[in-house]
Amino acid sequence: MIVNYNKFSENFSNFNSCRFFLIYGPNYGKAESLVQKITNYLQEKENFGRRILVTNEIISKNKNFLREKFYSEDLFASKRIIYCSLENLEILSSLFDFEKVKDKKETVLIIKAPELDKRNYVRKIFEKTKQFCSIPCYEDTEYETKQLIKGYLEKEKIDLNEDILTFVSRTLVGDRNSLKNELKKIVLFYKIEKKATLEQIKKILSSQALLKIDDFVYEIFSGKKDFSEKMHDNLVKTGISNIQILNAISRHLLMLLSFKENLLVLKCHEEAINKLKPPVFFKNKDKFKNQAKVWSKQRLCRTIEKIYLFERKIKSEPNNSELQIKFMIFSLAKTSRTLVRLFRPPF
Repeated sequence: MIVNYNKFSENFSNFNSCRFFLIYGPNYGKAESLVQKITNYLQEKENFGRRILVTNEIISKNKNFLREKFYSEDLFASKRIIYCSLENLEILSSLFDFEKVKDKKETVLIIKAPELDKRNYVRKIFEKTKQFCSIPCYEDTEYETKQLIKGYLEKEKIDLNEDILTFVSRTLVGDRNSLKNELKKIVLFYKIEKKATLEQIKKILSSQALLKIDDFVYEIFSGKKDFSEKMHDNLVKTGISNIQILNAISRHLLMLLSFKENLLVLKCHEEAINKLKPPVFFKNKDKFKNQAKVWSKQRLCRTIEKIYLFERKIKSEPNNSELQIKFMIFSLAKTSRTLVRLFRPPF
């Protein structure tokens, strides 16, 4: 069954009869906090034993690891929590017949995964089975982010004025992991300086804004137009200009082109991507490779030239430039979405 994140998080005791949990979505920090909450409850309230971690790397080394841990009897008869932190859920369909194990009570299975398509086998099983909980973890809203910031800063006995609080919540809206890391910087600065102005906070969070532009560009070229529009609005709210976004898109196109040229020489995907400067972050490597599959070298060259001519035009005719740039950005998002849908053959 599908369960709303807030409903589940605030009233977990209502779902403690469930023994199978699928926690997925783009908000890794939100997902991790929920995994920890379930674990703490089971260990403190129901005397479950230690949590056993299963990853794709562990399974690749021992294909029977998950099956052994799930079906084997515990020597001390203690109840177990098996936590699968997986990037790829396909392996589970060959290891489990979920219909047969759904009534197993002595073992809890928690599966954490990234965003899953509606057609994903495991997601479909969890959504249609009453004994299973499927909890999507999407981006925090600005209101949720502000409440998290307030709670965190109250514990640190730090009181930010409303203007700074609003700016911080708009800048850090999204994933909770990045939120916590950036709040630690603010707390450290505040404890040293004893106060903070809006301009000082903007400087502290400037690197985070650059990372958010990078995330936005990856979403555009992954063909997720609707999600990109939401991210675009959040970026603009934090003071990022459309020309900064357009420049980031140009750099990304040049990176994709360089990758294709490297690949022609090196004949190896990993070597070709590792040669790029600046480097592609590990978390984005698969996305980057997939984008290179659907964007041909000819299309990349044409688009780079188109953006170059467009930038020259808006410099000489700046009227309505912001609106024109936004139109260009979402034209690229639409093109990417079409290319992703039409792409079929392997790379």
